[in-house]
Parts: sequence; C-alpha cells; structure tokens
Amino acid sequence: MKKSCKIIILSGLILCSFLSAFAQERKVTEQELTTFTDNAYKKLKDKTYRVTMTSESYVSVKDSSPNQLVNAIIEYISPDRRHSIYERKVGETTFREETISIGQKEYVKQNNEDWKEISAAGNGSGSGFRGSVINNEKNVVSKYKGNETIKNQKADLYEIVTTRKYSSPNFNLTTVITEKFWLNKDGLFLKRESDTKIDNKKNISHIVWEYEYDLDIKIEDPIIKAKAKQNPK
Repeated sequence: MKKSCKIIILSGLILCSFLSAFAQERKVTEQELTTFTDNAYKKLKDKTYRVTMTSESYVSVKDSSPNQLVNAIIEYISPDRRHSIYERKVGETTFREETISIGQKEYVKQNNEDWKEISAAGNGSGSGFRGSVINNEKNVVSKYKGNETIKNQKADLYEIVTTRKYSSPNFNLTTVITEKFWLNKDGLFLKRESDTKIDNKKNISHIVWEYEYDLDIKIEDPIIKAKAKQNPK
C-alpha cells in the first residue's frame, strides 16, 4: 500500500512539473514579438558589447556537408566604434577579414595583408528572396517558450516560425525559417538563432549569435604602413 502511494505521488509530481513547463508556452502576436526585438536592437545603440557569431550554410538540401562555415567576433562601443573579425571557410580555403570603423573612418585587413583605410559605406546587404514571386503564401506563428538559463542568466525565450510557399509553372518551393530570441530581464539579447529549411528536408542555414555586455573593450585606429615612394625613371 505504501509503495503504491509513493508511485502515485511521484507520478503526480512528474505530471505537475510537465504541466507547469508546458503552461509557460503561449502564443504571442507577430507585432508583440516585433516590438520586443525592435526594443532590444534600440537598446544596443547605447551599449558596449561583443557578439560571437557562427554560421553554416548549404547550397542544396542534398549536400552532406556545408559549403560554407563562418565564424565572427564583432565588438561595439557606443556611439560609433566597431571592430569585427570574420573567418569564412569555403571548401579547403579560409578567408579572413578584419575591419575597424571609428566615426566616418573605416579600415580593412584581409588575410595577411596590411591595414588599409577605405571609404565608409552603408551596408546594403540583406537576406531572403527579393522581388515579387507568384503565389507567395506566408504563415507566421509566434510563441513565448518560457524561461531558460543562458550563461548563468535567466532569459525569456521567444520563437517565430515563418513558412512561405512559392509556386510557379516551373517550380514549387516551401521554406521554413525558425528564429529564436533569448532576452534578459533588461530586454537585451543574450542569444539569437536562425534556422532555414527548404521543403522540410533539412537546415540549409544555421546561424547563432551570442551577446556579452559590460566588457572592457578598446577600439582604436590601426597602424597604417606608409607606402614606399617609387623613384621616377
């Protein structure tokens, strides 16, 4: 009798724990999630912080290994200092680029070359499909997934899953992008993830960003080597 009671009590505790964890998950509107993330980006403008990014991507869902791996470390000092190091591996070739931006000045160093000053320009890069696609159907599901601990900090986890269906006389394609955001008690990013699938076969893109704040970061102008003067003939 006592043994049966213990089993029942234990089962009840396990069920309560499961229901409690499940109850934390709830749907949120796309607008609510956009507000949270927009506020998080705005708060970054006044912060000194570091972002560590890793990315792997595939050309085709049939590929067994990624065609490109990227590791990056980006540091920011408010209001206008930025230092980034990108290492991109394609096949057996690794390309390294380091950039420093201070106000309107921008410098770049590629692989083992010397530092060069370049003209600062806005980043017009983007991702996703561009232009109009016939019969483009979009479905968005946003959720609050509960609390998790990221680097010894409690964080609220949000998830947004965007499904797009493209069709034309020549092809039919479905993409599913799953984005996750971990926000700390101050509404700052602790971590972000993005996974992209095509036709629900596998991730063709997986990107992770991790954030660190209140660091002792210094970003200064690099040393530019003077060019050797050529003697006139």
